[in-house]
Amino acid sequence: MYCSRCGQKLPENTTAFCTFCGKALSEKHNQTSNKFISYVNLGSGFKVTIISVSIDETARNVANIFFEEGYQLDSGTPVNGVYATGSSLCRFLLGGFAKRYKFNINIYSNAQNTTLVFSSGMTGFSGGLLGVSRMKTETERIMNIFKHKLRRRI
Repeated sequence: MYCSRCGQKLPENTTAFCTFCGKALSEKHNQTSNKFISYVNLGSGFKVTIISVSIDETARNVANIFFEEGYQLDSGTPVNGVYATGSSLCRFLLGGFAKRYKFNINIYSNAQNTTLVFSSGMTGFSGGLLGVSRMKTETERIMNIFKHKLRRRI
């Protein structure tokens, strides 16, 4: 079987979406316009690919989730930026006892797929062992929130 959009030959077990361009291969899947194609855990972050959702809509959803969790856009743009919470000065002065977390967001698109790459923007080393432990815990918490909230919004 060949994809009607990109013309690539599809593996025999492909039933829902073209593995090359993401086009829905049946009307049933075509009706579900917003669909996660893949979610890959990267350890200190994740990469999720979504079909039929624009970069702007994805960035808006990401920003809303961060704002709900008390984060602000620290630098860059909602499409390629850093969201942070807490004070860098307090983190410098108080180390691991101060709350300071940063996460990098990069959203890009090709054909019909939009990809969101989320990663930790700091290691926590400036806070010693306590800072590293707290950063790891916060990264896992935010990753779980994104995994569930993003699925509901998109």
